[in-house]
Amino acid sequence: GINAEYGVTKFLLCSPFTSWSSFFFSPMFSSSSSLLFRKAFGTRLLNSTLSCRAFSTPNPQLNLTRLDNGFRVTTEENSGNIAVVGLTIDAGISHQKEDNGVATAVGRALLQNAHFLSQEPELGGPTGTFSTHTNRDRTVLSIACMKDVIPAAVEQLAGILKSLRLFSPEQFLIAAQARDILASRTPEDIVQEHLYSIAFQGHPLSFSGLGTTTPTAEDFTQFVETNITAPRIILSGVGVLHENLVEHAKRNFSELPNLAGPIARTPRYVGAKADVRDDFLSHVHISYAVQAPSRSSNFYLVARVIQAILGNWDISHGVSNNTTSRLAETAALEHLAIKVKAFYEAHQTTGLLGVHTVASPHEIEDFSVEVLTEFVRISQKVGWNEVERAKRRVKHELLASVSTSHGLLDTISEQVFYQGRRTPIQDLLTKLEGITPTEVKNLAEEILYDVDPVISAHGPTTYLPDYNRLRSWIYWNRL
Repeated sequence: GINAEYGVTKFLLCSPFTSWSSFFFSPMFSSSSSLLFRKAFGTRLLNSTLSCRAFSTPNPQLNLTRLDNGFRVTTEENSGNIAVVGLTIDAGISHQKEDNGVATAVGRALLQNAHFLSQEPELGGPTGTFSTHTNRDRTVLSIACMKDVIPAAVEQLAGILKSLRLFSPEQFLIAAQARDILASRTPEDIVQEHLYSIAFQGHPLSFSGLGTTTPTAEDFTQFVETNITAPRIILSGVGVLHENLVEHAKRNFSELPNLAGPIARTPRYVGAKADVRDDFLSHVHISYAVQAPSRSSNFYLVARVIQAILGNWDISHGVSNNTTSRLAETAALEHLAIKVKAFYEAHQTTGLLGVHTVASPHEIEDFSVEVLTEFVRISQKVGWNEVERAKRRVKHELLASVSTSHGLLDTISEQVFYQGRRTPIQDLLTKLEGITPTEVKNLAEEILYDVDPVISAHGPTTYLPDYNRLRSWIYWNRL
């Protein structure tokens, strides 16, 4: 079933007492309930339930091939008649030279070309659907189709990619206009954009999706020629034989230039505060964040555990104040906020870990104290039960990410993109199980305790304290 509070899927165990074991591994399982379980069924059944949670299938073959021009191909087989094939391009917002939104315009151009070329009969119907998205690190274009039309799908992807070099200024103008029309500008989006703009000042990672200026056709051409090259592209496939996809890649992508492109430089993190006052909003949207490990760091999973400890909560949740997150429990009991959402954005060379919240204007000072004090508490005395519950939640998220074809495609392409290799899900779960409270405390003490936080707010921010007061709440004075 679906857990309403945590938004994760509960997977069936191979024990005949499935309902009891699911109850035991729930984050809401208390120590007193654990004692009753042991008395009723014994330790042997409990240990057998633990062993049954392991995967019964062997490790999948980690298929990864690099062509002569540097183009990479990775695949994962699955059952069924539907396959998903996608291109992951090392060309995101952080690869722009100016804050003009050209990367987002390129993503819109890819989707426009996909809609035009998908009129081919062999890719028609609901099984030949394109999707694309652009973030700060990469641009992704994927297609879901029947397995028997995979050669045509790969050919379509190659045609869409090559058509970018044939764009006329008029076509680019249409793509730029589509970028502006389809953009989502919620208060949370505005807060996150300002968060990046002040955290990584002077680095392309601080650029916004739409940009502050309008890109020109020359910007578009230069961006495509610099970033759309063979070593910067990964062709991923789920539900397709690896040897077949490699042959299709050789046939359709061998003409791409073998240019590595510019090397991304590590941004300099700056702790600061930015607020956009808007008294027409009823609540304040505010984010508190600190610098965190990158996606390829050995501490990536530890940071995800810290994110899970911070937790998520919304006033519409049915759990009320009965939540495992201490920060969310405080927000619910004292009516300090209507939404608490921990986030961890990991990039190629850095990351941001923090909390986004929506609160009443008169409560933002009190809740700011609670958020920053929680940062300090995790770094000083995080509990074993908190870490175990957080690990279970991260495990559920990892399993859910590979439960669908699109999710599995994104997972394998992300691993190759950030790490240059594939990692089996079993290895990730084993590494996750080995995380101890000491590791969590050590990382939290390094990134959460006595550091300069970055804070961004949007709304009626009259009662938001100044940065010096906020900074003073992220450490403890001890004698």
